[in-house]
Amino acid sequence: MSRPAGVTVSAVFLILGSALTALIGVFMLLAPSLVPPNSPQPPFAQAIMVITATVLFGCALWGVLTGVGLFRMRRWARISIVVIGALLVIFCGLSLLMIFIVPQLTPEFEPASGMGIVVGIMFTFYLIPIAFGVWWLIYFNRTAVKAAFLAGASVSAKEGPRRPLSIAVIAWHAIAFGIMTTPYALSSWPAFFFGIVLTGWVAKLIYFSFGAAELAIGAGLLKLKPWSHTAAVWFCTLTMVLNTMSAFLPDKAARMNEMTRDHPPEFQGDPAVLMEFIYWFIVLITWPTFGTALWYLFTRKKAFLEAGRASRAAS
Repeated sequence: MSRPAGVTVSAVFLILGSALTALIGVFMLLAPSLVPPNSPQPPFAQAIMVITATVLFGCALWGVLTGVGLFRMRRWARISIVVIGALLVIFCGLSLLMIFIVPQLTPEFEPASGMGIVVGIMFTFYLIPIAFGVWWLIYFNRTAVKAAFLAGASVSAKEGPRRPLSIAVIAWHAIAFGIMTTPYALSSWPAFFFGIVLTGWVAKLIYFSFGAAELAIGAGLLKLKPWSHTAAVWFCTLTMVLNTMSAFLPDKAARMNEMTRDHPPEFQGDPAVLMEFIYWFIVLITWPTFGTALWYLFTRKKAFLEAGRASRAAS
């Protein structure tokens, strides 16, 4: 079966978008040198820029490899672009929502001149990847497209049980979040754990532990390791409990201000109502996303374990 036109178009746009992502990463590395020396900057700004650029370069590499895999009709590439599409919808959608909600929660701050144009540009900037993400989620889950990738991979009828797609999506999400979390262990950014603000080597250990756990779980799920399924269930449950506990803390604003106490005055003093919104917004995002992951982990557990046994027997 020949490669569908939609797959080719998606691969081209994905590679072009990855190149743009890499350029943004280069800008992040150059940004500190473009800021006037006397301008106030929060601490760790340069470290955060480097970490962000590293994550962007990793995302760009991921996109290029997926695009090449799509041209070659690799089955893993179809799963990969579905994961990329989901991440685009989630992160860009949340960013878009924050653009409109945060100004409503901070009416005391007067918008700067020309802010409407900036908001319009940011709206377009986030809306385009959301559109691509929705398209990829729908298109690459169509029966005809799945069949094309199966034919292109020349799958044998004797291959036996395969890893459920939902588990593969969870695995790639875990790896993506692990890649984004682990670099913070190299910075001095404070961590928030069980309602306690942590700094220094303890915060580094928290970031490294969470990032390493996500990477290990993702890799284990892709390799059909039984322990990774149990670890994924516990990790999702722990994340939901931690974020929910934080939302019920009575002094959320004070705790958040403690995390930013070393920032210049221009970056402090966020209104309490905004802090309340941020905490509950995180909960509203955490429960549907991690709850959905838990549902798939439980309902697809049997198929996952069978695929693992078949894989180990074949090897």
